[in-house]
Amino acid sequence: MSKTFRFGIRGRLLSAFGIVSLAMIASTAVAWVMFTRLGDTVDEIVDNNVPAVNFAAQLAEYGGGIIGLAPTLAAAQDDVDRERVWKDLSGRLQNMMQLLQTMSEDANSRTFIEEFRSDLMTLQGNLQNLNAVVSQRLVRTARKRELSERLRWVSADFLDEVAPLIDDTRFNIQLAVNREDGKRDNLEEE
Repeated sequence: MSKTFRFGIRGRLLSAFGIVSLAMIASTAVAWVMFTRLGDTVDEIVDNNVPAVNFAAQLAEYGGGIIGLAPTLAAAQDDVDRERVWKDLSGRLQNMMQLLQTMSEDANSRTFIEEFRSDLMTLQGNLQNLNAVVSQRLVRTARKRELSERLRWVSADFLDEVAPLIDDTRFNIQLAVNREDGKRDNLEEE
């Protein structure tokens, strides 16, 4: 007779519990390893990309300020406004230059930084030209107002001096017409 080994309900429950426990321990270990790898990958991405994103955000902030202030500079109505806006624009350009200097110059970003620095220098030159043009416009506008005011006074003086001459000329013309009419009447009577 052969004896077969049989499990009872208790044995079956214990073996099922053991298998489930082993599966749970194995899945926990795999999850822990995956979580650690994921954490390392996220740390690597953060270390590599967050400075670039921060750099881009700061550039966007300074660039947006410049975009907003350039038309304000062009529309300045006096030197006080022009100087205030130019000072703000210069500060933003200076901040952008400092930001470029602080960015790490690895092999991938060196070309970008040089191109951006060149573009920034061009922008600075254009804004300086705009500032000079606005300054000249303000000087010319002030000169135009001054000349216009002088012309207004000269015109008023001219009209004051011409009015008596016009009255005298009218009187002389009327006398000449009356004389001519008198001569014609004398000729007709003869």
